[in-house]
Amino acid sequence: MDRIHFSTVVSCKYIFKFVVMYQSLIYHYDNFHIYVLCIDDWTFRILSAINFDKVTLLGLEDIENEDLKRVRKQRIFHEYAWTVKPAVLYYVMTNFPSALYFAHIDADLCFFSSPFDLFSENPNAKLFLTKHHYSHMFSNHIDGGIYNTGFVGCSSQPEAYQAIAWWRKKCIEDCPLKINKEKQIYGDQRYVEDWETLFGGVHVVQSKGANVAVWNIDSYGLSIRDEELYVNDDKLIFYHFSHFSIYDKRAFNLTNFHKLSDQVIQFIYTPYMILISKAIENIHRICPEFKDGYVSHHRRSGNQYHEI
Repeated sequence: MDRIHFSTVVSCKYIFKFVVMYQSLIYHYDNFHIYVLCIDDWTFRILSAINFDKVTLLGLEDIENEDLKRVRKQRIFHEYAWTVKPAVLYYVMTNFPSALYFAHIDADLCFFSSPFDLFSENPNAKLFLTKHHYSHMFSNHIDGGIYNTGFVGCSSQPEAYQAIAWWRKKCIEDCPLKINKEKQIYGDQRYVEDWETLFGGVHVVQSKGANVAVWNIDSYGLSIRDEELYVNDDKLIFYHFSHFSIYDKRAFNLTNFHKLSDQVIQFIYTPYMILISKAIENIHRICPEFKDGYVSHHRRSGNQYHEI
């Protein structure tokens, strides 16, 4: 039995990032399997050719019911990619149940240590969430929600199945790309704030090393201890490379927000850029005709443009 079954949603725009996410995951932890919804034909074709050991590929035909088929026609691509996150996770839980824990993870994460530490904080919890921990510079982003659903974990207990099924239902009802202050919803994200009231058993991950990102990195100090990266006194578990743009295999924009510190770039972003560059080279070796996955050249600018 695998300890963790992960699910994720990948499009051709995120395929380079997914490859890095998978490689970082398997480097730090090997008792898992990941189920990937390939949301377009290119993604399925390329990942089939790579044939990762611990990956099972899914298509929309595997997870869509009539409700999902209906809303796919009504929503823009980004909204639908968010809509299907809980649907894929629920599909994995019901069709591949032989795991201790399950989790959705976004394709733009990169692991720096074992993901099992997220669950070992409270092994008997039913649901696992990570806060945004907004820094002062992002204090006006609170309408985006308390929690970030780049990681959503759960156990194999019945209440966890109920919570994920409920989340799937709510995302089918509405999953807006823009924040709706009146309804207090934003994509798939804010629904999970109701879980403690509705289902109980929610563990909010205490480690500051979980879901570190541009919106909270300013609050932390970085250090190397025994060849591992720490944020404050917690080992960095994973970094969420939200708003990271790829121009080509050597040119990137790190964020559309404020300037990152030299230390953050050195310890976190530079290793990631190197891994992304290698992933691009490997994919082009397998599929040289693949030209997607990049931001348009005319947009080659930004607060944090870097080349390696």
